[in-house]
Amino acid sequence: MNDNNDIPKIVFKWNKLFLSIGGNWPLEPAYFRFSIWMSFFTLNISLLYVDLYEVFGNLEQMLLNLSDSVIQSLILAKLLLFRFSEPLARLITDAQEDITAGEFGSLEEKKCFLEYYQRGKIFYQITMSCVVFAVHVYFFKGLETYLFSVWNNETTTSFVLPYRTKLFFNLTSPNTYIILYILEYPMVYIIACQGATICLLVTLIFHVCGQLAIVSYKIQHLRGNLPEHENRIIKSLIEKHVKYVRMARSLDDTFQFVLLLEVAGTTVILGLTCYNIIANSGDLADISTLCCFALYASSMILLLYGYCFVGECLIHESTKIHEACAQCTWYSMPLIYQKALIMCMLCAQRPLQLTAAKFYVFSLDSFSNVIKTSIAYVSMLRTVQFVCTVATGYSTVYHVVNWTHKTIAFTMHGQDDFDRAANIMTWNHWLLAMLGFWPEKPRDIWFWINFGYFAYHMTMEYVDLFLFIGNLEHVIMNLTENMAFSQIFIRMLMMRVYNRQLGELIMEMRKDFQAHNYRSVDEQKIFLSYNSKSKTFMKLLMAFVALTASSYYLKPILGNLGNDPIESESTNSTLTFELPYRFYLLYNVNDTHTYMITYLSHLPFVFVSGFGQSAADCLMVTLVFHVCGQLSVLTLRISSINSDPSQCSQNIKDVVVTHQRLLRMGQTIDKAFSAILLGHLVGATSLVCVLGYQILTNFAHGQNADLATFLTFAFLVLLVLYAHCTVGESLVQESTRVYEAWYDCNWYNMPTENARLIILCMSRSQKPLCLTSGKFGIFCLSTLTDVLKTAMAYLSVLRSFL
Repeated sequence: MNDNNDIPKIVFKWNKLFLSIGGNWPLEPAYFRFSIWMSFFTLNISLLYVDLYEVFGNLEQMLLNLSDSVIQSLILAKLLLFRFSEPLARLITDAQEDITAGEFGSLEEKKCFLEYYQRGKIFYQITMSCVVFAVHVYFFKGLETYLFSVWNNETTTSFVLPYRTKLFFNLTSPNTYIILYILEYPMVYIIACQGATICLLVTLIFHVCGQLAIVSYKIQHLRGNLPEHENRIIKSLIEKHVKYVRMARSLDDTFQFVLLLEVAGTTVILGLTCYNIIANSGDLADISTLCCFALYASSMILLLYGYCFVGECLIHESTKIHEACAQCTWYSMPLIYQKALIMCMLCAQRPLQLTAAKFYVFSLDSFSNVIKTSIAYVSMLRTVQFVCTVATGYSTVYHVVNWTHKTIAFTMHGQDDFDRAANIMTWNHWLLAMLGFWPEKPRDIWFWINFGYFAYHMTMEYVDLFLFIGNLEHVIMNLTENMAFSQIFIRMLMMRVYNRQLGELIMEMRKDFQAHNYRSVDEQKIFLSYNSKSKTFMKLLMAFVALTASSYYLKPILGNLGNDPIESESTNSTLTFELPYRFYLLYNVNDTHTYMITYLSHLPFVFVSGFGQSAADCLMVTLVFHVCGQLSVLTLRISSINSDPSQCSQNIKDVVVTHQRLLRMGQTIDKAFSAILLGHLVGATSLVCVLGYQILTNFAHGQNADLATFLTFAFLVLLVLYAHCTVGESLVQESTRVYEAWYDCNWYNMPTENARLIILCMSRSQKPLCLTSGKFGIFCLSTLTDVLKTAMAYLSVLRSFL
């Protein structure tokens, strides 16, 4: 048993020894050593990307380069995180303090804790052995060709380096080749750090799981005949549970961006490696290369499995606490114990998770999704013949600073800062007033003129689709516009239908732009940060809407700029009068005069469609981010509720009133924009597919003018989709944090009647606010990936038809 007692210290010692070589151990950073290693690594990865730029367009060479560049980019992000992350250092310190304290109530608790560290030890041994072996095999793979040539006395020798890089000289000398090969050897350690960083993360998560296992064991074995005045037992359990819940969330927040890159990179690397295995499987003479890629793929699968396994353990142990509360003899305990257990059950109903920036939850169930996606990439790579498009994912960072754990010495913001923040309402007023549906001052006549003009032209678009339904190319061009215009039509209609409700929301918003409503600098900064996000989105959206609408309108003119006028006069061909949109015309366009008038008559459509697109999206983002900011402020106030009986009741009452107000605002937003989001979900999925087809077609035919227009159009669609998913995710996360804040406050030190109120508040907070698409689904970051996967599947089907 004494040997087992040292397992936690041994595991941390192993992690420390390996990472300290490069100066990456968070608790003992070696600046000089880290600078040397990082300078060497940065130089290599820079040359690797230069090589990628030069071979761009050559599919085989790009795939070989990406096998190195993707994994090295992941390692670079991890090393920087480990070196500069203060939360990670605190997590390691807390874990080591727990190990040193070694507080176990019984041998069974000690066994539960050491069992997880035993798993961590085995995982470290297997993972690092496989990774180090695979990295060395990959390193010496390039030397095989040279040694084979020397052994056979061949006149022509191939000099292949272990990792792709850009050389600024011709490599013809064996001595130079050997020197360069040796200089690449430090990359073996750097690549192996991929496994070391994963092992440290696994160790920390296993530590949290072990501590949660102790908590669940203690709760399950609570005696029902404890005297009521000995509440220190249940209090210590609750405090321990709160501590490790915070620790698990801190782990997720610290690693979420790196894990997002890890999932995206691992998916692509597996696809590329499997493609290389298939490509080399026909050449039996190159069996060593085949084995090398197979070993490489196995190592990546092992590392991914490690993430998913510890994620599954975290979910399992956090769920066990909920079950332990229900299975203990709570019915024979004092009332104060029962209330504490209810609070604990409410918190444990939502299991702790390890996520990739909320896009992906690591568990054994989701492990197969990455494998399936990688195989889909292999299928795509084998069918692509004229264009190389490798999608690695979206490096999206969504991070909200938890101001409750920081004290920042800033002065309070004055009313001038909030007046500038309120300018966003003026911007929305300009957009909505252009179409006549600014809620505070609607202009019915102006709205119906714009709406009637837009509805007429959209009807003509549908007539054109019906008449040319047998021409597939024409149908695709029509749908490119039709699906976008249909979404705008729904936006304009719903904004009019819910004009009164939106006006009430805007009036409620205006009340929050007063500096005296905020009690601290932290509250002010959180609210203003969300306001800043809204302004940034509005600027981006307006810029790209203007660029997309104008370029699409001018596309026929820009496409004809490269035509040779002399060539047209020398032939008897009839000139084609191409219009910007696929509207069916009730007359023939046979001369230049009629063509110019018709072309100009479509110009107002640019402005109506542009404002119709941007007005609804900007208002929705503004409203949702405003509610998110207020929910975040509310979270701070809940966490700082004073447990003094003289102030506690009033503090709770104020918080409940504010929470109810924000719940009403969130539900009204969801109701007003639900139909708009449903139309956008269907339309964006189809548009991404159709625009992807248009981009591939124009790229293959060299139509650069149209290609630029469609690329801009596709970026706008993705920008709006990402914005909708981001604000939806923010709303879910902030309302969930309100629920967590109730559990994190000092409720166990409050009077009994106040604790009862908190239970009711937690029960209501269990159902987070969200944005729904016609009640069919919830808009969050996972929706973005689902839409893209579905769109790519549609694109694959579309290309098979054509």
